[in-house]
Amino acid sequence: MVKDSIVRKTLIAVALLALCSGAVFSQAVKGTARIGTYDSRAIALAFYNTDQFRQTMSGMMAELEKAKSAKDDKRVKELESQGPFMQARMHWQVFSNLSVPNVIDRIKNALPGIAKDAGVSAIVSKWELVYRDDSIETIDVTPRLVKLFNPDEKVLKWIEEGSKQDPIPLEKLPPESEY
Repeated sequence: MVKDSIVRKTLIAVALLALCSGAVFSQAVKGTARIGTYDSRAIALAFYNTDQFRQTMSGMMAELEKAKSAKDDKRVKELESQGPFMQARMHWQVFSNLSVPNVIDRIKNALPGIAKDAGVSAIVSKWELVYRDDSIETIDVTPRLVKLFNPDEKVLKWIEEGSKQDPIPLEKLPPESEY
């Protein structure tokens, strides 16, 4: 009777350990993080070649001409100072790894759907993911983000060629005053 009780308790303990280890293992598998990454250069290049961006630039040029006609020197100066900054930012984003919040903001409503389709919990620039351990899986969502800007074949080819090269370090690009 004592022997049966010890065997029964041992079997129960083994069964509990087996159940617990299964639960722990399934939690470890569920705990693996999947993060979507993108090449910010590709996203910038896709956006800066859209009709939307061209219209924005045309609008700024029209506003500049209007300010010049109205002799609104303060507004002219403001608009003229934006041009070199925008040009430098575009170059830094397309050829280096400057963050692209001004571009991502235009597609932010699509990000949850892209994350869900890719099975990721977060989306971040691959240049800004400075560390990850082996438990984190990265999924490249660059093509999905680029597609949102409806790039033509020429732009897609530029993106493909650019992805084969490392970003130029920001300090090696000309300062904005040289654009």
